[in-house]
Amino acid sequence: MVINLKNQHYPTGCKCIDNLLGGGFESQIVNHIYGESGTGKSIITLQCAYKAALKGFTTFYIDTEKAFSATRLKQIAQNNFSKIGKLIFVYAPLNFSQQMKIIQKLEKFITKNVKIIILDTISALYSASFGIDDSKRNYKLSKQLNHQMAELVRLAENYDLAILVNNQVRSRISAEDPQRIVPFNRNILDHWCKVQLFLTFPEKMDMKKREAILTKHYNQQDEKSCSFIISNEGCQ
Repeated sequence: MVINLKNQHYPTGCKCIDNLLGGGFESQIVNHIYGESGTGKSIITLQCAYKAALKGFTTFYIDTEKAFSATRLKQIAQNNFSKIGKLIFVYAPLNFSQQMKIIQKLEKFITKNVKIIILDTISALYSASFGIDDSKRNYKLSKQLNHQMAELVRLAENYDLAILVNNQVRSRISAEDPQRIVPFNRNILDHWCKVQLFLTFPEKMDMKKREAILTKHYNQQDEKSCSFIISNEGCQ
């Protein structure tokens, strides 16, 4: 089944981020969300799944870090939890090979009601399998990662899905590269993802405040940013 429709937007409920994205995360593409631990990646994507579920839409959530929290979802959904909980399906691969197999089998379960696939995070099991002195193994892992991204792009385009890929970051010290914090597997993700959102802490440390920077958008040239708050109710 190939869908040729105008891209849909799936909001997060966080006004500042939704405005940056032009209404929410887009369908038919892979949206890349990256940042340090605690910057709100999982909460933002979980809120997107929640907002979609309120409209009766289904989300497939691939949880590679055991980051999915039913307690957190209850805090966000409150009285709507029983209504939306059955529309979010969680898959929990134990290694990178299982992650690959889950992505390859998702197509069998896609119905017209499925609108979002979340991968949180794409790099955790990859990093756990990475060998410092094993170039052949690492080449194979990178090849598998490219295959996973290609499959996610295919699913997004063929089924009008919004794909949300969360990612970890690493420090980079290079006089030739002004970016000091970059996503894992930067080149691979940059190749496949048309939208990239960087979540970070503000210069002046604040327990609740975060900053969102739209570092890449296929339809925009300049970076845009905004500030948001993380509370028990989610990102606002």
